[in-house]
Amino acid sequence: MNNKTNIEEDIKILEDYSYALATISSATEKDIRLSKAIENILEDRERLEKENEKLNTEIAKHVYFENIQMKELNAENNRCAMFAIKNNELEKSNVKLKTELENKRREYQETYKDTREELKELQVKANKYDSLVEKIKRKIEIHKDYLFNLSNTNNLALDAHFREKERYAISILQELLDTKKEN
Repeated sequence: MNNKTNIEEDIKILEDYSYALATISSATEKDIRLSKAIENILEDRERLEKENEKLNTEIAKHVYFENIQMKELNAENNRCAMFAIKNNELEKSNVKLKTELENKRREYQETYKDTREELKELQVKANKYDSLVEKIKRKIEIHKDYLFNLSNTNNLALDAHFREKERYAISILQELLDTKKEN
């Protein structure tokens, strides 16, 4: 038998004994006091059992609600952990994107710098080209003037030869000038 069954049997024995003492006509005052003490103890025990049952019910409710709160806290902690993980991932992604952006910015700056240098070089070449064109135009004019002012010499063959050379020089310079204009 277990302990609870023994206690219940002992209580039953005390109740029976107390009832027997109270109902016996030959009971002494000591027996009546003993019967009253047993009744008081049994009543206190019954009251304590009810209080204990109420407390157990309150404890069970409290434990139940604490378990619910713990589940909610655990769920909230899990959400917070997931947010922290996501936030960490976003921060890493942000750092990566900032690095990529900075690299692209530097790359574009270098490209811009290179392009400006190329433009400066092209401007220098264009200035040289313009200068060369002006020189060619002046030489054409000089050769045209020379051809126009070429005095007639006594030697017609020599005179025709110089004219032919001047025309050839003018055509070469004109061709060079036209080629430069196309480029």
